[in-house]
Amino acid sequence: MKDRFDIHQEITNRIISAIEAGAGDFKLPWHRAASTRAPINATTDRAYRGVNILSLWIATQASGYESHKWATFKQWQERGACVRKGEKGTPIVFYKNLAVDAREESGVDGVEGGKTIPFARASWVFNASQVDGYQSDAPTLPERPLFERIASVDHAIAATGARIEYGGSRACYNRLTDCISIPDERAFFGTETSTAQEAFYSTILHELAHHSGAESRLNREKGKRFADRAYAFEELIALSGQSAPP
Repeated sequence: MKDRFDIHQEITNRIISAIEAGAGDFKLPWHRAASTRAPINATTDRAYRGVNILSLWIATQASGYESHKWATFKQWQERGACVRKGEKGTPIVFYKNLAVDAREESGVDGVEGGKTIPFARASWVFNASQVDGYQSDAPTLPERPLFERIASVDHAIAATGARIEYGGSRACYNRLTDCISIPDERAFFGTETSTAQEAFYSTILHELAHHSGAESRLNREKGKRFADRAYAFEELIALSGQSAPP
């Protein structure tokens, strides 16, 4: 018999996976996607609530979605949009009232009346970044980067052999996939303390420092939770690495 799908356990598993993969998350000045905005339904404009906010934020961060709007497959169709083939939905939970017969609950014949109880149901929604035919509310990036690439630094980065994926809205090293994520170079901009070029390269160097501590390389101790001793030590190593010359 097939196991019954547990929506609460599914969301819990996703939260745990996000925590385990989140070590090495480092933020620098770049145009962020909509992942920090409260997720809303694209058809009703109603904000999602409770654990659904966390579930949708995790999916946005993990996949680099550039919108905070979500809807079911059917709702996107009603808007004239189409979920792209192969895209995977994100689970949310909603509650419906289930009518309960008082006679069935008590087991006594002749008992009249009944009541309703909340019943958790699962639904799957898709981000606006996963559909065609809908104008995304993603921030507009410049047509070209605001800085020039440095060939010698690019060569040094390539020589590490690290797998780096560009795009999305976050910078991190995922030790589960042994892959570094870096925002598109056009997303970086200058601040009072750094140029766009410095922000871009220091971000990559920071994540490369985390990459060096993987089990197959230097095998540094991994923190078991945010801000514990091992986690803090790893961040100190990465902070020194991001400013070191390649």
